[in-house]
Amino acid sequence: MRARDAGASLIKERIAAVARWDAKEQDRAKIYFARADEEIRSTLAAGLPRLLAAMQELVPDKIVRWDSELNRSLTCSPKPDHGDNAAAVCKPDSQNRVIAIYSKFCSFKFGALWRECKIKTLIHECTHFTDTFDSLDRVYADTEAGLKTYAENHPDEAIRNADNITGYIATFDREVT
Repeated sequence: MRARDAGASLIKERIAAVARWDAKEQDRAKIYFARADEEIRSTLAAGLPRLLAAMQELVPDKIVRWDSELNRSLTCSPKPDHGDNAAAVCKPDSQNRVIAIYSKFCSFKFGALWRECKIKTLIHECTHFTDTFDSLDRVYADTEAGLKTYAENHPDEAIRNADNITGYIATFDREVT
């Protein structure tokens, strides 16, 4: 729940920044989406409050360890835990807001915002819910440089990529404790 609360705080920061939409915030948007036009701003202005609500609705019962028994009770079949994925959601079941975590998630640092961490993983998964950003995993990239490269090469897709949205919200050179 600490990771959820820290993620919610980061989303609130971005909501306020999108409302200002000053040069600094537009530069941030350009890193993760390769543009800072009205479409990007309006997508963020609409999606971030919904994402915040989804994060705030997460309770311990909604963050579950994936196992084959649990998989039978979910409305979709997330990938089995092969050690390379950290978490998954059932997009068709977005109203239930269940996040299945895998063993890799447990090895992540809590809040090292310059890399994969528990806070960013929860944000990433919540961007997938159909009533937040309905994001996809077109590319996984954990660094600002990787996300920037993807955005530059796919400027129309970056705003729908979960890692780009997560990077925009939560990639900083700091650690949340």
